Amino acid sequence: NPAYWEQYGPFQHVKHELIRCYLNGWYPKLGTWARRVLYVDTHAGRGRHESGEPGSPVLALQTLLHHSYREKLLHASEFNFLFIERDPANLAALEAELSQLKPFPARVNVETSEGDAFERLSAILNELRRDRAQMAPAFLFVDPYGFKIPAGLLGDLMKAGRVELFINVMWRELDMLVQQRPAPGTPHAQT
Repeated sequence: NPAYWEQYGPFQHVKHELIRCYLNGWYPKLGTWARRVLYVDTHAGRGRHESGEPGSPVLALQTLLHHSYREKLLHASEFNFLFIERDPANLAALEAELSQLKPFPARVNVETSEGDAFERLSAILNELRRDRAQMAPAFLFVDPYGFKIPAGLLGDLMKAGRVELFINVMWRELDMLVQQRPAPGTPHAQT
């Protein structure tokens, strides 16, 4: 939705502040012992709003790159970022934003992926099962534009290792949908 990128409002600001503040503590908590750390953004978007504010992938990466303990963290662990975006134009814009942050320090790996995030995560889980391996400690930012969130897949991801989920639900839109749906057992309203 191109209009989404035109405005940067309080909702995006609060969401991004939550991510930044949480990762500012999460990176050192895991990065001092885990050896490998993973951050996944399931609906990565363009990387920057038209007003200039960074999107969640750029924000997550900058939080590590500008962290006061960055050198200690990178000495102890490798940090892997996976940014998944379905829309090719958004992905191209994101990759252009990420290229401005290069070169990345050693032990910081950034991968972008075009396609359905939940299909990609399912494939990763299948590889882990095949190899009888666990996922590296991971933070998954699940921020879909819409309401299709596969709870079973997210549950499987939580069982795949030390995985934390930050799921963004657009409450206003969800509330409107719930308010419009008739209660079970009541006849549909006639118009």
